[in-house]
Amino acid sequence: MTSGKAHGENREYQVLARNILQTLAGQGLVPYSDDGIDVPFEMGGTTWTLDVALKDSEGNIVVAECKRWQEPIKQGHIAEFAYKVELLREETDKRVAGVFFTRTKYQIGAVKAAPYRGVKVAICNQDQSLQQYTLSFQKYDPTRAKRLQEALAYLTGAIQPKGHLVGRIIHADGTAEDILDLR
Repeated sequence: MTSGKAHGENREYQVLARNILQTLAGQGLVPYSDDGIDVPFEMGGTTWTLDVALKDSEGNIVVAECKRWQEPIKQGHIAEFAYKVELLREETDKRVAGVFFTRTKYQIGAVKAAPYRGVKVAICNQDQSLQQYTLSFQKYDPTRAKRLQEALAYLTGAIQPKGHLVGRIIHADGTAEDILDLR
């Protein structure tokens, strides 16, 4: 997790994560600064760059880490991100939510560790659009000693009539009037 700026597919993945977070919040989140991508924060004696940073109308913050790696996300990656989230809470004295996005999967230790610092872990394929996407949140239930998955899908579609289309107005007195007839 370096302090550089993402380019190409990495940046596109960050933009997708930002847009999904904004959509889930009903557009109640706006970029923390600039476009909300690769946002630098001075905290803990150094500058940390977070992949996505958004804020709500009260100044509460949502940050995201985005990894397009092939290999599973490890517990240490979650711990590093959680440390940054906690530093941001201390520096801003605001509520800060953290979401870790990956396109593949997490090791079980990462899934177990995430909720203890208020971090959600999600699997999000990189080749999705805001019109149709799925997001799979990973959780661990210690009482059942099982990994759980909660999926969210947002789908849109189009209706394509086959045959003919007729528009008809039915009046209160029971009479009908055709206003459109495309046969």
